[in-house]
Amino acid sequence: MGVRCGCEVIRISLDAPSHRTTRLAITILTLGLIVSLIYHALHRHWLQPARYPFDSFMCASGSRFSDFDSMMDAGHANVMTPIVIALGWICRQITQRTSYAFSLGVFTLGWLYLLAYGLRKLVSPNFRPVFCPELWLMILSYPVLFNTDRGNPAGYVAAFIALGFIQWRQRRDGWAAFFFALATAIKITPAILGLFFIRERRWKAAILQILWTAVLTLGPVWFVSHHVLPGYSLQKFKFGMQDYFIRFVLGNDGLPWGSSLWGGIKLMLYWCGKADILPTMKAILPFYNVLSMGSLLLLVVLFAFNVVPDNEGILLITCWLVLMPQVTADYYLSFLLIPLVILCAENQSSTRWSVILLSLCVIPKAYMHLPRLEAVTIGSLINPILLVIVFFASLRAPLQRLAAKSV
Repeated sequence: MGVRCGCEVIRISLDAPSHRTTRLAITILTLGLIVSLIYHALHRHWLQPARYPFDSFMCASGSRFSDFDSMMDAGHANVMTPIVIALGWICRQITQRTSYAFSLGVFTLGWLYLLAYGLRKLVSPNFRPVFCPELWLMILSYPVLFNTDRGNPAGYVAAFIALGFIQWRQRRDGWAAFFFALATAIKITPAILGLFFIRERRWKAAILQILWTAVLTLGPVWFVSHHVLPGYSLQKFKFGMQDYFIRFVLGNDGLPWGSSLWGGIKLMLYWCGKADILPTMKAILPFYNVLSMGSLLLLVVLFAFNVVPDNEGILLITCWLVLMPQVTADYYLSFLLIPLVILCAENQSSTRWSVILLSLCVIPKAYMHLPRLEAVTIGSLINPILLVIVFFASLRAPLQRLAAKSV
């Protein structure tokens, strides 16, 4: 009865012809999730090997909510941005005054609500959390499920980006700059969202984003050094990032549950049978950095010449944020929900393939495990390939406009 009622709710909410593309996306997400659940259930009960990681597309059950736990006890403070350490301190205070479950629930429900609200308000002035198609896209998506399981603040980054875009569209520059700065203070790479202000010559908003980012970084540094970790400084964060570089960028720690192009390159080398890829990765890293910064510079040029419409710009920026950084964990695939709901709302045949590819990015793909690194699956190779196709295909129209403008 519950399944029938749920299906009826989805059917009613998607009856309108304008929701044809949304139906397509929800179908892909539903089938992707069902196939994955069946595959892992077969491994758990009948197929060999009947153990982790073959029986789940999540992390090991023993490490559930481990990102939340690390944030709360500042166990990896040197690789956390100051605002994340401060957020962990707040969660610890809530835990001490109530319970661990309550603190975790507040943290998780907070980003889930903000993300659902942001996704809905991007495409509609009304927010109906039960019937809105954007909610179904969100709860069926692998990165949301994965982040719920891990307890990472990446959900807040996605939510703040969505909320920032809402304010930016309404030309509320102060709030847009604030939300973009919040996302930047947590993750750093969303700093490129300032390109949307530069494109429209909204220089005051761009400066506000810089100022807010400074306040939301330096303020928590002072708070953490005085109330959480005496002696903490940005210098310690820098040293922590050097260790992170060795373990995650050059090493294998960033390979499982990752979706960056750099991770995909590492995975291809492993799959080709290379025993020690470290010398190779060190040799090609400068070339990858040129590719990454070159693609970013291209975006800067396209935005500066104002040849990228709003929705194309959102698609390009969010794809870059997932694809081009050297390490991108799967929970950051939630960024792709933002262009996905926008393209679904547009319901244009010209963007149908982008919707299909983005939908495929946010379904579980924990198949074909790497023999020497069993937690690494084919998903870490498929996602970068899909994103490369979407990103560079989306560059075609802006480059044509730029060429026409320069003639």
